Amino acid sequence: MKKIYAIALLLWLGACSTGGALGVGNEKFDPAWIRQHVVTGKTTQQDIQALYGEPEQKQTSASNSDTWIYSKNRSGNNFLSMATGMIPGMSTVNQASSVADIHKKEGYGDTVWFWFKNGVVTNWHN
Repeated sequence: MKKIYAIALLLWLGACSTGGALGVGNEKFDPAWIRQHVVTGKTTQQDIQALYGEPEQKQTSASNSDTWIYSKNRSGNNFLSMATGMIPGMSTVNQASSVADIHKKEGYGDTVWFWFKNGVVTNWHN
């Protein structure tokens, strides 16, 4: 009976967590979403940081332009994935979920790049 309560608690806690809490939400990698929220020549680095948070990587070129790189958080570093990894057989469920996520991406990538000149978006790609 304690096992059932423990599993129910883990599932409930997992349902309360979101992918966005630990990383950037997957919808923010959809080109349609980016086109709605990012305007080349107008959106600033501060705007991107407000939408995506701190970039995983920042690069500055010799021409003084910046590149910011963001990636989806599909590494399984959330509470539910860690907890279910301790339950026999559940790691297979997590793997199946990851495979399903890969196949339902609708044609957009796991990474988005933003290029800036003078603090304003000049281009983006995912």
